[in-house]
Formats: sequence, structure tokens, C-alpha cells
Amino acid sequence: SGPLVFAWHSVPGALSYEVELVEAGGTLVQMARVSDTTWAPPPSVHLVPGTEYRWWVRATLADGTTLEAPPRRLVLSP
Repeated sequence: SGPLVFAWHSVPGALSYEVELVEAGGTLVQMARVSDTTWAPPPSVHLVPGTEYRWWVRATLADGTTLEAPPRRLVLSP
């Protein structure tokens, strides 16, 4: 109940973060670039309860390098 919000720890020196949300089979559901350490999917994204998703965050640093967190599993309760 309530909006779904993804949150993560900041990376020192990060200019932005790219969040990817995919179905377990690899189909991209949504991708977003944000400057904060939270992201809420837009209302147009309809996640299906009981379906397995994966999400991760990639930080872009000032020198252009990126750091990527390992994928995390998400399953919404019915």
C-alpha cells in the first residue's frame, strides 16, 4: 500500500544515477537517470504482483567512470 520507491546509498563523487528495472527474463520495464538516491516509477509503469523483477543502480562519477550495484530481486505481494 502506497507508492513504490526505490532507495540506495549515495556514492561519493557521483554526478548521477541510472536505475534499471527489468522483468526476471530480462525485458526492460523502465530506466531512469536521477541525481538523487531515490526513484519512484511513473504511474504508467504497472508492476504485476507475484511477478519477479530485478533492479539495480549505476552511478556515474565526475571522471566518466561508472560503478554498478549488483541486481536486487523484487516481487510484489498479491
